[in-house]
Amino acid sequence: MILCLCRGVPENVVCAAIRAGAGTLNDVEAMCGAGSDCGACQTMIEELLIGDERVAREGTPVLTK
Repeated sequence: MILCLCRGVPENVVCAAIRAGAGTLNDVEAMCGAGSDCGACQTMIEELLIGDERVAREGTPVLTK
């Protein structure tokens, strides 16, 4: 699925950027261009940054009591 229509960046490319170390929207923009034009996809990118892609990159969070 194309996540960033302006730049034609697919979701898997954004996810790969996050797994490669992009931790912020600016990092994703710098690595693959997604989110740098109209901004309509920025919310979806931020959801990926705080969602499963970050867990996949950093490992499973440890729950403490």
